[in-house]
Amino acid sequence: MIISENPIGKENCVAYFDASVIENYMVLNADGHFYHFAGKLSGISFLDIVHPDHIRDFKLSFEKLKPGESLRMLILIKSSTSIYYWSDLVMTNKNRTLAGEKCIDIRCFILSAV
Repeated sequence: MIISENPIGKENCVAYFDASVIENYMVLNADGHFYHFAGKLSGISFLDIVHPDHIRDFKLSFEKLKPGESLRMLILIKSSTSIYYWSDLVMTNKNRTLAGEKCIDIRCFILSAV
C-alpha cells in the first residue's frame, strides 16, 4: 500500500533503521539498527526481509523511483527471529550511485508485529 505523507522529521516518529540499497536489492550500507534487525552484517538482499506477498510491490516501487522522488509504503518485513512486522517504509532516490549502481535510501519505521 503506497501512502502519500512522509513521516521523516515529525516529532512523533522514530526511525528504526536506515539502509542504502543498490539496483540488485543488495544492502551496501546501513546503520547498526538494520544489521541487528536483519541478524547479519553482510550479504543481505533487502528482498530477503520483505514478505513474499509484498515483493512485487516493493520491486515495482523501487524500480520506478526517479531522482529526487520519495515513496512511502506499508510493508511486512521479517526480523532475524523470523517474525514479520508491519513497517512504514520510505524509499528516497537522492540521485547517487554506490559501486557504480543506482542507490535508493530506505528509512523504516516499525509499527507492530503480526
